Amino acid sequence: MKAGRGKLGARNEKNPFTWDVGSGVILKSATDITISGNFFGKLTTEAVKADESCSGILVSGNIMTELNQGAQDGNKAIDLGRAKDVLVKDNLIRK
Repeated sequence: MKAGRGKLGARNEKNPFTWDVGSGVILKSATDITISGNFFGKLTTEAVKADESCSGILVSGNIMTELNQGAQDGNKAIDLGRAKDVLVKDNLIRK
């Protein structure tokens, strides 16, 4: 086998343009976390989500746009649920 580039699969000619959807930051049992200076866009979920076992979370100075795509209206951009000792500040959230 030759060293070098791997072989790429064939492009889907029926639909060559597909969206690569993603999710935001999902925290489970996390402590002392800072999420700052990020761009979150075109996600199928919230930008930041934490479960109730998380604590000490700072979410600040992020830009968030086009979140929860395909979900019902009313979902939050940042959902820290019942996490303890949290601060959400100075984020730009656009529809």
